[in-house]
Amino acid sequence: MNRAAQRYIDTLQRNDIKVKETFETSDGQTVVKCGWNLSSTKIDVLVAFPEDCKYAAIRCFNFASVPKDRLGHALIVCNELNKKYKWVKFYVDDDGDMTAEDDAIIDAETCGDECY
Repeated sequence: MNRAAQRYIDTLQRNDIKVKETFETSDGQTVVKCGWNLSSTKIDVLVAFPEDCKYAAIRCFNFASVPKDRLGHALIVCNELNKKYKWVKFYVDDDGDMTAEDDAIIDAETCGDECY
């Protein structure tokens, strides 16, 4: 596990956020999966830290499921969110789930709080 991932896990644990899983990918990234319970839904968050610890790839899944007959409306919502939040990309994936992702340049020493 690289030091950026460990700093992130330490921050999650200090804030009582349960880490569901950690694993290493074939290209050397450490991926941390945790779950967030929000007032109206639960989301899974995956954060991938490459070996060089220069960025974090943050992905949020399953926070909204879009029925096929509401896809047009969901895409309008995604467009509005993409206009409002410049550093996060929102889209509806192939399974009809709303997804958010962000790639952030980080400092391995301070990334725990940055990614939290």
